[in-house]
Amino acid sequence: MASIYVYVPNNGMFRIYSESAASFPPTINQEYTIPSHYKVLYGTQQLSGNLTSGTVKFTKYNQKGLVEGVFSGKDSLNNNVSGSFSVPYESILLRNKLKK
Repeated sequence: MASIYVYVPNNGMFRIYSESAASFPPTINQEYTIPSHYKVLYGTQQLSGNLTSGTVKFTKYNQKGLVEGVFSGKDSLNNNVSGSFSVPYESILLRNKLKK
């Protein structure tokens, strides 16, 4: 599992995550579908919820630097939601699923 938390000053918080090991590490400039490959949760001053459709695209992935990308889609109320992210690699939460 990989989780990316993005704080947008004066706007809110986004969480981009995948529960599939096949989606991480990402392929640069490939569009991943929401919710099949990645899920996006958000909480802003105006809205909160999750995207029910859309895409996530990573434009940079460097284990010694930044992870950057964009996302866009629609939520359950049919609102358009989009954003970009640029976070240090060290801030990404990576968890291996335990096999039973």
